[in-house]
Amino acid sequence: MKHKTTTRKLKILAVAATAALIGVIIAACFITHAAFTNSLRAQRAIAAYESSRDRFTSNYLMKIEEASEAETTKIIFVTSSEATPTAIISVCNYPQGNRARFLDDDISYTLTVEYVKLDSVTNKHVAVTDSSYITGISATDDDDYDVKILPKNSETELISISASSPSASTSAVQTITGGVADSDLYLLKFGKDFVKEDANLCAKVTAIPTNPAYNTLTCIFIPDLRAAGAQTRWTGDLMDKKSDGQGSLLPKDYDGFNYRISGTGSGTVTLSWDTSYLDLSAVQKIEIGSIPGAQITVNGNTASAVFPVDSTVLDVYNLQFYKTGSFDSVSWEDIEGIPAAGGNPGTPGIISFSFS
Repeated sequence: MKHKTTTRKLKILAVAATAALIGVIIAACFITHAAFTNSLRAQRAIAAYESSRDRFTSNYLMKIEEASEAETTKIIFVTSSEATPTAIISVCNYPQGNRARFLDDDISYTLTVEYVKLDSVTNKHVAVTDSSYITGISATDDDDYDVKILPKNSETELISISASSPSASTSAVQTITGGVADSDLYLLKFGKDFVKEDANLCAKVTAIPTNPAYNTLTCIFIPDLRAAGAQTRWTGDLMDKKSDGQGSLLPKDYDGFNYRISGTGSGTVTLSWDTSYLDLSAVQKIEIGSIPGAQITVNGNTASAVFPVDSTVLDVYNLQFYKTGSFDSVSWEDIEGIPAAGGNPGTPGIISFSFS
């Protein structure tokens, strides 16, 4: 979220399912609204979807913030070392979750994929263009480190990289038709050695618009092996900084709050909040309500959303709470509550989360 004394920037984030198309559509609605950021230079809010820049979007690929060092990553879990890690990527001409605000003009872009590895010094991903690095970590067939992108429901390879040709590979320019809500869907497919050998190697996918007026979108995809029957765990967390490096920040210093629900396995999430202090936008309530089996109820000042989760479909939900009341005397503990411990039942917060 954004500090009131700073310049506000909005992030259009995107998350989506890697399974059936309906999962992609539902998932694409989350982490897509104008999230408040921790930029320490913002002075005013910018309305969501105000700019046509933010109508070139993706379910996973996120716009590059020039002043940000943050990386957008997506972990692709498989439960067998023989499985092929895959993800469905969408590239759209409308803000995620708002198909009505499509671009009037056609938009052309180039899709790229490249190998990257995590640098142990900077803790950032860097490009890998030396084939000897890949062959050096491969104990089997180098081809198992191939990365391919195919149009969804097609067997025709669009772009790929391999140990013998590790340099960034670009597709022909793709075009999304304007004047109507439109999107391109791609299957990202990894070789099996990515999870067999637990190598420091993954792939970065980028969509670069021909017109620089639109945002460049990117994400790092990390294949990982999770044992079948591994512990199921989901959590809800406030994502806002409580310090700017110069001193403590209080809830009153923010316009609203970024809240992330994430986990592994499947079950049911219950999220409750006190509407006399904050609330979700109407659009996000509709998005949650669109999940099969979801229920949203209001009882006095308490609103609750109960919905099923399954990490094989979607493993992260990013929400934005907007203030509806004064936070002058509210602490972080008041928002998050006190967890039960040592026989103490704990105290519910303004936002409460549970998983079963």
